[in-house]
Amino acid sequence: MKKLITLSTLLLCGITLAACNTNTGKKDVTAETTTIVQETTSQETTEVTTTVSTKDTQWIGSDDDGYLKVPKSWVQSDAGGNNVDFMYSDGTNKNAISVKSIDADGKDFTTLQANFEQKIKENPRFKNVRADKGTIGGYDAVKIYADYNNNSKKVVIWLFKSDDNMIRLVTLEGDLEIVNEITPMVEESWTNKKP
Repeated sequence: MKKLITLSTLLLCGITLAACNTNTGKKDVTAETTTIVQETTSQETTEVTTTVSTKDTQWIGSDDDGYLKVPKSWVQSDAGGNNVDFMYSDGTNKNAISVKSIDADGKDFTTLQANFEQKIKENPRFKNVRADKGTIGGYDAVKIYADYNNNSKKVVIWLFKSDDNMIRLVTLEGDLEIVNEITPMVEESWTNKKP
């Protein structure tokens, strides 16, 4: 039952973030780092590289939920409500990142991971869902890529277990350019210790 609740919470978190971030009307901002991201569409994989400065970034997060860097101009958002521990956006909630942390005690991470991947693949709001191995803050992670059915937004989700016995769900979504620029910043900067 706890596994079902945990899986439901993770899925609800991801879907809520996605739903909250389909709103428009606020300004988009780009990340500031060197970027190498793989974008997969249909059967093709292409590599996109963008280079920007790292000086205009800020650390966000908490001792309980971990820390990561985002562009300095991004602001805290409450669009994710209680489904996320914290969320930041460029002000539009179109380009946003959120973190959800769950105590791993009594949870089988492999089963949780498989169930979460399946739920994302079955969600009609997404298309081109694909999972890959990745890393974030030095941790092995499942990295899930997806496109929204109704617009050009992309989503990247990292699901991993950190050494403080927490299961982390980090969700980044937005325009392709923003996702490509911020992905390496997130992967390189995430930490569960205050920087």
